[in-house]
Amino acid sequence: MTESKRRGRPPATADRQVFEKLLNAAEQCLETKTIDEITVREIARNADVNPAMISYYFENKEGLFVALVEFLFSEWVRLLRELEEKFDELTASPTRRFVEIAHDCFYRHHATLWLLNRALNAPDSAIYDVYRSKLASRTSVATRRFIQAMGEKGIYRTDIDLDYLTFSVSCLTTHPVSIAPRMAQAYGFGMEELLSAEWREFLEDSLDRLLRP
Repeated sequence: MTESKRRGRPPATADRQVFEKLLNAAEQCLETKTIDEITVREIARNADVNPAMISYYFENKEGLFVALVEFLFSEWVRLLRELEEKFDELTASPTRRFVEIAHDCFYRHHATLWLLNRALNAPDSAIYDVYRSKLASRTSVATRRFIQAMGEKGIYRTDIDLDYLTFSVSCLTTHPVSIAPRMAQAYGFGMEELLSAEWREFLEDSLDRLLRP
């Protein structure tokens, strides 16, 4: 079996529905269980497919969850690139669209982000390996490129170190999701509030205060 299949590359169009159903089913299981508690049969049952399809597309359960994390971060890169390319067609501010992309990639898929955070404490996991080897750099580069592009258009400031800005924006965007499981006790609110329109407005305003000239 090739490396591309182990990493869960999307199959031909005719089979893509099954591929995506398995990803969605795996993520749904993460809402209430850890990866160790989830079984192949449970994922297949929730996806309403034969359990053999997991081996066919992903080799095993771990390969499926690697593909899930890869898909999430690939979407982040793709959508930011699309935002740059279609900037002239925007009807809202670039910061608002950036926050909407963060909401679609990370907030709505918070269970996958929690999986990644747990995996980063397990250096022997395949998820840790693929994140450290390529996903971390790809996502930070995409964020950096977006900020730089908006700076070149005169929308964002250029008088602060770009690496510092990228790091700060990334922390403001994803850190609240990462600590959400522990947030309720410390701050009195959790994912329900982070998924609200009020939080998106707050995040947009905070990012604009940081990024605007």
